[in-house]
Amino acid sequence: MALFSKLNVAEQLKSQDYAMLDSAVYTKFSAFIFRLWKEGKDYCLQLFDANGNVWSGKFFFNSEKSIASLRLKRGSLKPLLDLLDLRDAKSIEKLVIKLQTALSLLKQQKTSEVSVEQQRDDEEFDEETRKKAMGLLRDPAFFYKLGKLFEKGFIVRQIGKPRFVIKEERNKRLIPILLLGAAKKQRGIIYIHGEPGTSKDTIVMMSLELLGLKYEKRGYLTTGAFRYSEQLKDADVLYFPDAERLSDEKSRQLRFMRTDDGGFRAEYAYRDPRTGKFVTETVDIPAKAIVITTNEISRDIALESGMWMLVTSSDEELTKEVKKEKLKLRAGKRKLVSEDELRVWRCAFKILREMEWCDVKIPYAQELMVLFEKHKTPDSRRDPDKICDLIETIANIRRFQKPENMKNVADLTDLYVALQLGWNVIMKVKVGLTENEIKVLKAVQKKGVVRVCDVADETKLSYTRSFEILEKLVEKGYLNKGQEGRYNVYSPLIGIDLDDVSNLSTTFAENTKTVVGIFKKIVASLRNFRTFDHINNCIRVCDPVTGDELKIEVGENKESKIVGDSKLDSATQQLIKSVEEGVKKQVEQLEAFLGGGRR
Repeated sequence: MALFSKLNVAEQLKSQDYAMLDSAVYTKFSAFIFRLWKEGKDYCLQLFDANGNVWSGKFFFNSEKSIASLRLKRGSLKPLLDLLDLRDAKSIEKLVIKLQTALSLLKQQKTSEVSVEQQRDDEEFDEETRKKAMGLLRDPAFFYKLGKLFEKGFIVRQIGKPRFVIKEERNKRLIPILLLGAAKKQRGIIYIHGEPGTSKDTIVMMSLELLGLKYEKRGYLTTGAFRYSEQLKDADVLYFPDAERLSDEKSRQLRFMRTDDGGFRAEYAYRDPRTGKFVTETVDIPAKAIVITTNEISRDIALESGMWMLVTSSDEELTKEVKKEKLKLRAGKRKLVSEDELRVWRCAFKILREMEWCDVKIPYAQELMVLFEKHKTPDSRRDPDKICDLIETIANIRRFQKPENMKNVADLTDLYVALQLGWNVIMKVKVGLTENEIKVLKAVQKKGVVRVCDVADETKLSYTRSFEILEKLVEKGYLNKGQEGRYNVYSPLIGIDLDDVSNLSTTFAENTKTVVGIFKKIVASLRNFRTFDHINNCIRVCDPVTGDELKIEVGENKESKIVGDSKLDSATQQLIKSVEEGVKKQVEQLEAFLGGGRR
């Protein structure tokens, strides 16, 4: 029986250049169909006629060099040239390119890791587990407990190893929320930057384990993979892990862009071996979410303004603590989350994943303008969408904690959770700088004129990362760039007050008081507070990072009062002052409008 009568490969190759089935790649060349697969450590190549009948024996080779050597009519594949009767260089070059692309697709298929597909489709939970999962979803401390789950750690089935996350209090709660939101409703890119060895890939792998999303993990990619890989076409998430270089991607570059319909597009540039010139191919990406932890992918400027850009900590004390906890785990003195508890969490996320998400109304959306007033460049126009999308995702996750008439409305708890978990990103929006950029600015301010090595020593960032940030700050207009001998030097730009910017950096250290202060002022601006469903003019919020209960009481005069510690640091006072001014203007405009309506 012909091989292809079962696989229907010949039919597929009528409309496309390659087919990927049964761990093999098929392509057509001349009058023959080539089948490429791997046996042990070697690659195998066999030829078939158009009907799928075997036409040749197996050709064995062990690397891409074996294919390239065909140009010189050498190597283990040389008999193939005689079999096909190829003599001229042009025909041989076409064969080399065809085989190199097929091998590239085969490597991608072999190295891709499709996560827990059977978990998403087949994992069933008994009634007791589902009951516990619903209890978890109804728990006001859901997000706090999610972070504790990451801290305690569990075995990630895809790699068969235990993983846990120390500190990173916001990131380890925010990343799974963003992934779920992107897969369900809001397509997005999450770019996680950090020094090699920080927890960025650990958080992603643990999140994907919990969420049960289909994903493709890639360290090797071409546009051909998007066209012919069935796994990529069916994946919710495309994940690029941290790596020094995308495997075998020398002389190539991959860049992401946004399409007009809100989707994603990859632009892939490579050097044509025949002409030596760079050729660019473009292809649409079907995945709903893209997670990037590698620095080897360039980003389109328009795309960067709309993506979530998170930073992991490279703090020396944290590194020391992580090492201690790893050794404690090896000594058997650190307990992981039990499999039963982990199943409850997976069941909870399956419920969230399978339920129908609603469009959420955000009654206080206009009051959020105070977060964006200082950033006035055109690329900041996407900032309100990011924050509102986060509020909407949190509101959908919390729908089991709300009465029926509030399930499609974002309440104040949704706002507080979004402010607390997204605060690092919100602050970047507010001042236009990341945490590391502020750290570098402070180093420049301290020394006056610096070289890259000075900044690296002061901030403990790598030399390469320090250079990248300094160049970025020059582009943003914060720093001057000059030359001293053969070295680049950087200094503060005249007219830029770095004191105000530097003071804001304190808000990145889980400064809950700052978030509370901003939240308090937004609540105070709401005239229709009674429309929110809370008992006796009181709202109780479980802080997602600290686990503390925050109690806000609202009296008859609609003025808010937060019960608890009211001492705020100078940076907070500075932020609150700007918020107060913005809120005051909005309230005056609203009262004027209402007054005019009454007249």
